[in-house]
Amino acid sequence: MARTGFESNLNDWENLLNQVRELAHKYPYLESFRIELEEAAGKARAAKAQQMALQAASQQATHQVATALVQGRDAAIRMRSYLRGCLGFRNEELVRFGVAPIRKRGPRKVRTQV
Repeated sequence: MARTGFESNLNDWENLLNQVRELAHKYPYLESFRIELEEAAGKARAAKAQQMALQAASQQATHQVATALVQGRDAAIRMRSYLRGCLGFRNEELVRFGVAPIRKRGPRKVRTQV
């Protein structure tokens, strides 16, 4: 069975319902099917509306998360910079805050020639 889009399905159903309504006097036994199809179309529209609303809410939440992450990163950078300024660039206590202190270089390695 070929896949069709949401709108094309609804358009197909609406055309079918319109034809059945016009010929209701001729085909009275289709009434229960017409009612069932109208209910299904209504539920499909409602579900699609809910899907679109949730998608918009999801996009908004994603934007809010991204904004909060940027603000958090900036705040962490400012806090670490302040700690460097208060404690000094060489203070080993900076390691507790995720900051690498400036350390003395180790002794030079002597090259040996072979």
